[in-house]
Amino acid sequence: MEQPANNYLLKTKVPLCLLLLAGFVPVLIVLCCVFPALIIYSVAFELIFYFIFCRYACIVCINGEFLTVLYLALWNTDVEVRIDEIGDIGYEPGLYQLFIGTTEKNYLPREMRGAGGFFDRLIIGYKGQTESYSYININARLFQFSELLKWAKQLKLLRDRVHNGMFY
Repeated sequence: MEQPANNYLLKTKVPLCLLLLAGFVPVLIVLCCVFPALIIYSVAFELIFYFIFCRYACIVCINGEFLTVLYLALWNTDVEVRIDEIGDIGYEPGLYQLFIGTTEKNYLPREMRGAGGFFDRLIIGYKGQTESYSYININARLFQFSELLKWAKQLKLLRDRVHNGMFY
């Protein structure tokens, strides 16, 4: 695999939902200037859109040593995990990932399971620690989560799928 000039094995792009959110702002400002009564609705719309779609917007960077999740919201803490400390990686896709399974046991129908929203979740298990996991919520650009799973599969870190509570 050829490494880019910045030495990243994988670097995701800015999520489209964040670009949409930024694009809504000038449109809503113009609408509020024309119709001042829309101020309350436009602020409510922006907050609801952010909460549902953009809460965990991030860029995932992987170089030879670290898996780094850089959140684009200032109040989310960035996550950095050493690759050599990772024992296995599980995942729960968000609601929009209809064709990706999950490695976690779920009894709910497909429409209600997953990470619980429009974001994906990485579940990182550490070497030598059977009960220690990090749950990292990720909202990368569409189809970029699959690239992250391909990377984990290449390194043989991807946890086997779960069936009735048993790994296979």
